[in-house]
Amino acid sequence: MSGLCGWLGDGDVSAISAMAAPLSRLDQAPLQWRTGEKGTVAVAAGDGASHLYQQDGLLIALWGHPMLDDSALNVAQRLAPVWLARGAAACAALSGEFALAVVDGFSGQLLLAVDRAGSYPLSHASNAQGVFFASSNDAMLAHPAVRGALDPQALYHYLFFHMVPAPETPWLGWQRLLPGEYLQVRAGKQCKGSYWSLAFQEKTIATFASRQQAFLRTLHLAVESSLGDAAATTGAFLSGGTDSSTLAAIVRQVTGSGARAYSIGF
Repeated sequence: MSGLCGWLGDGDVSAISAMAAPLSRLDQAPLQWRTGEKGTVAVAAGDGASHLYQQDGLLIALWGHPMLDDSALNVAQRLAPVWLARGAAACAALSGEFALAVVDGFSGQLLLAVDRAGSYPLSHASNAQGVFFASSNDAMLAHPAVRGALDPQALYHYLFFHMVPAPETPWLGWQRLLPGEYLQVRAGKQCKGSYWSLAFQEKTIATFASRQQAFLRTLHLAVESSLGDAAATTGAFLSGGTDSSTLAAIVRQVTGSGARAYSIGF
């Protein structure tokens, strides 16, 4: 399962173990955590997906496969001076798949963000004891200071839409970040913003054939990048539609062997 969790505030440090436990319940992902003057962060993830940095009251936690300046090396450490210089705008310097948490003990600030596609979820809730965040509902509920009351409107949305539209969550008072969105907490005030938005160019001289080839090339590179060194242990979910079938076919092209595919019936 893996994930990210923590809080901004003077919470009991021992609560981080309870919050992080659900994150590694299914895959037994190793846990790393750090605590500072103003908060605590933890990441439960396998090799290459956990990034933590702590220096002089600054905590940076990244879950996923982020890149900074097209490099995946020491991303959390290299992000520190970018945060100090640019604040929330530092999110725009990141690429790849990630969920981010920055707890700045000196300024008392918190920054949460997710990647441009919202590949990694991150929810947040606040009360008089602090601001809490987690990538799973179970992890959030595990903190004793977080109230877990079902939101009646969210229940209606689930029954009507078969989902709870973001940024709402099933829980009253909780919200989750949208793709390319950040939450900054400073001096007790919360501010949300988008560090990236999709640009659409309506007028172009490119032909359909050239667009087709460009799309297939981009899709091939995306699958190849996502597989990384874990191609042998990566599976593909077949929903019965063309999207998942296409991805499974590209996995075969990239690896030279059939994808480890599965479906779910109910």
